[in-house]
Amino acid sequence: MKLKNLKRSQIAMSTFPYNRCSLDYTLDSLERIGGKAFEFQAVDPLLSLEDIGYADMRRIAKKIADHNLQCICVTPDVMNYPVNLASGSLSTRRRSIQYLKTAIDCANVFGAPFIQMHVGYSLIDESPEEAWKRSADSMRELAEYAVSRDVVITSEYSVFTWKSVLQSSRDLRRMIDEVNSPGYKGMTDTVVMVKIPETIEDAVQNIGIENLRHVHFTDGLGNATSSLHMVPGEGKLPLEHILQVLDEEGYCGYLSLELQGAEDTAHEAMLKGYRWMCEHMENEQESRGE
Repeated sequence: MKLKNLKRSQIAMSTFPYNRCSLDYTLDSLERIGGKAFEFQAVDPLLSLEDIGYADMRRIAKKIADHNLQCICVTPDVMNYPVNLASGSLSTRRRSIQYLKTAIDCANVFGAPFIQMHVGYSLIDESPEEAWKRSADSMRELAEYAVSRDVVITSEYSVFTWKSVLQSSRDLRRMIDEVNSPGYKGMTDTVVMVKIPETIEDAVQNIGIENLRHVHFTDGLGNATSSLHMVPGEGKLPLEHILQVLDEEGYCGYLSLELQGAEDTAHEAMLKGYRWMCEHMENEQESRGE
């Protein structure tokens, strides 16, 4: 498929399926695959935000550079205890904010332009609107901090069994407008869109292409009950159509392979996904050598 705007340089590998591997193995694998950009999920044993210091950040940044890789996004784990930006507990919110400031610091040291995260959740028996207000307050503080570190926060919406503050692309746009900061923008996920349910056209229209800075690009089973994030080409999602829409809209962010469930075959799955994307993202200008 020939594209006019999307380029292969917008393909991002990721560390998502490598959470049972060492950092050295993971970086070696990504380098062997042949890409450059990658999204860095901040989970142990690869990157532990709870106890990392600046010396550790600089050491990891050097490892990334030594492997000829470019970290384009740091993705902390934020929808599990003890992190919740919308919590009714002030101590929980302060702990969560500090945790995410560390993620922003990592992105700054790694030279990554983005972090990607959820903005919190409400409890089953509390007002979603009150949780929204607390989340928005937390995001204003984090966005201001991100600007000071030359980083942009992109947040995701989703439908979970608990009450995620952002449950649709319309919610995401409302939060972007309320926070009103160059340090806070949005993203979408090809699997999550089906669960809302939304189309790529809905996501682009609601978020605004100018606010859409990141996309998790994986295949899935195409139904509202499945959260599988599969290698492109192995599921039922209209991925070529999604690429076509993003190309026509002039999307200029990254398309990240958020593969899940491939921990036993991380290298093989990431290589297969990266090759699929290269094959389906042939750009007219790149074909002419421009």
